[in-house]
Amino acid sequence: MQYSVCLPAVLNKMEVNEAMAAVKAAGFKQYEIWGWWDYDMDKYLLAQQRNGLQIAEMCTKIVSLTDSALREEYVQGLRETAEVCRKMGCKTVISQVGAEREGVSREVQHKSIVEGLRACVPILRENDLTLVIEPLNTRIDHAGYYLWSAAEAFQNDALRDTSENMKECLRHNRRPDPNETIPVYCRR
Repeated sequence: MQYSVCLPAVLNKMEVNEAMAAVKAAGFKQYEIWGWWDYDMDKYLLAQQRNGLQIAEMCTKIVSLTDSALREEYVQGLRETAEVCRKMGCKTVISQVGAEREGVSREVQHKSIVEGLRACVPILRENDLTLVIEPLNTRIDHAGYYLWSAAEAFQNDALRDTSENMKECLRHNRRPDPNETIPVYCRR
C-alpha cells in the first residue's frame, strides 16, 4: 500500500510547488486533491513533475447520483474529470453519491445511484480509471449525506455488481469511525 498526502487537508496554506516539495521531503511519492476545478491544474502538473510525484486521486464534479434527473450532468462531470486525469496521470477518481432526498425512498435513491454508476462504466473503461464511492461521516461533518455506511454499500449486490468489471475493496480509513467511512472502490 502506498500512502498519499491530501494537499488541501494537510498543506493548504502552502504554495503548490512548496507543498509538493514538502510531500517529497517527507518521503511520500503521491499526493491527492479534492475538486480539480478549484485549482490551476497546469501549475499542479508542473509542480508534480518538478518534484517527481504522482497524483493518487482527485474528486469528480460534485453532482448528486441520488437524483436521476441529474444523471447526465454527473456523467458529463466524470467525462471532464477523466480528461484532467489523463493529463495528470491520475487513475483514481473519488465520488460522493449526494444528499439523501427528503420524501424519496432509499430504494428509489439507491436505484438512481446504481443506474448512474452503470452509466459511468464506459468512461471508466475507456480511461482506465477506478471510481471510488466514498461513504461520509454524517454524525460529524456531512449531515444529510445519503451513503454514510460502508456496510450498506457492501450488503447490496446491485451496488457491488454495477458492472462485470467493477469490484469493491477497502481503503485505509482516514476518519474517526471505521464503520462509517470506508470508501467503496469500483474498478473499471
